[in-house]
Amino acid sequence: MHTSQRQCFDAHDPRFKCCCGSIHVKTGALVVAILAAITLGLNLIRNITYYSNSDSGSSGFGSSIAGVVIGGVVCALLFYGIRVERAAFLLPYLILQGIGIVVLTIGAIICFIGAVSNAQFARDFADEWVYSSSDMSERTIAIVAFISLLITVIIQVWFFWVVYKCYVFFRLQCAYIHSQSHTVCYSPQAPPGCTTVYVNTAPAPGYNTMQANTAPYPGYAPQQQYQTAYMSQPPPNYAPQELEIGYQK
Repeated sequence: MHTSQRQCFDAHDPRFKCCCGSIHVKTGALVVAILAAITLGLNLIRNITYYSNSDSGSSGFGSSIAGVVIGGVVCALLFYGIRVERAAFLLPYLILQGIGIVVLTIGAIICFIGAVSNAQFARDFADEWVYSSSDMSERTIAIVAFISLLITVIIQVWFFWVVYKCYVFFRLQCAYIHSQSHTVCYSPQAPPGCTTVYVNTAPAPGYNTMQANTAPYPGYAPQQQYQTAYMSQPPPNYAPQELEIGYQK
C-alpha cells in the first residue's frame, strides 16, 4: 500500500485572519456588517430629524431615504452571505463600497485643493462637509474637511479589505468542497493532540494490495515509524482512492 500526503483546505490559515491576525475574516466581516447597519440607522434618524425641521422640501428627503433603503438591502445581503457562507452575496457590498471609496477620495482631493490654494469651488465644496462656525476661515474649513474625508477613506478601505478577504475565503472554501464532492473517502476527524496523515490505498507500481509502503512522517526517525495499515480491499461503502487516519504526535 503506497502512502502519500495531500494538501487540505485550512480554514484557520493566517491569510484568512484580519486585525493583525487576531480574528477570522468571517468574524471581521460580521463586525463590518454590524457597523454598517448601525451607520445606516443613524443616517436614517439624522435625515428624518433634519428634514422634519427644514423647509427644503421632500425631494431631498426622498433621495436620502432611497439611499438608506439601498444601503439596507446591501447590508442585509452581507449578513445573509456571511450566515450561509456564500461569496456571491458579498459582491453588492464590495461594489457599493468601492464606488463610495472612489467618491470620497475625489472629495478629499478637492478639499485638499481648497486647503492649499484659493480655488473657490474647492472651498465651497469643503463647506458642505463641515458644520462650521462663522469665525472659521475658508482655508480652515477645507483643511478640516480634507482630514475628515481622509480618515473616512482609510476606514472604508479597511472595511472593504476585510469583506474582500472574507469573499476570497468563501470562494476557496466552496471550490474545495466541490472538488471533494466527486471523491467519496473515509475521513474521521483526528482527536485533539493528533495530526492527520492521508493514505492512498491504491497500490503503487510493483506493489500489490497486501503490501504497505509507509513514508517517514516529518519529525520522526524512520525507526520510529509505525506501519499504517494492511488492507486487502477498501472499507465497505468507501472508494479505494483515499483513507484519512489520525496519528498521535
